[in-house]
Amino acid sequence: MHIGTTDFFKVTRAKLFVAGHIRKNIEYASAACNGALRDRIADVQFSGFTDLTFPQTPEGPTPIFGISEFAEVNFLNENTQMDARLDKAFFQNLVKYNEQPFGELIAANFFELDFSPVMAEPEGTFSTLREKIVLELTVKVVQVQQVRLGPGSQIITPVLLGLTPPAGQ
Repeated sequence: MHIGTTDFFKVTRAKLFVAGHIRKNIEYASAACNGALRDRIADVQFSGFTDLTFPQTPEGPTPIFGISEFAEVNFLNENTQMDARLDKAFFQNLVKYNEQPFGELIAANFFELDFSPVMAEPEGTFSTLREKIVLELTVKVVQVQQVRLGPGSQIITPVLLGLTPPAGQ
């Protein structure tokens, strides 16, 4: 949806792609259980996406993108006047730049289940361990945007003690 008569438009739907890894420190004992604990570190890769809808609240903010256009013009062959010249062309690119939206990780909630695929007897041993993880991420999508202040708007400047010089200096 274009913003007025500008070359910028508001985004109402998007996909958020996330990827990363979970570093697992797996501690275990030898079969005799008589030595120091051993450990292995594994990086478990994950990736996924979610659908986003804007605005989240009525009249709430939406991401803004600028247009991008590409044009190419070919010239007629002077001999035939029927086809394009392959040795001459005109190109034009137009890009309206904007601040790229980005994500800030707010919280990560892990639900883990560790188990052996073969049931072990009490005080018994097993050599295979499986783990299932559900990862719930809370991500804030942020974009720096300019806001026009009209007549009567007030700008509130916070007073940060130690950082803001006293008034009149």
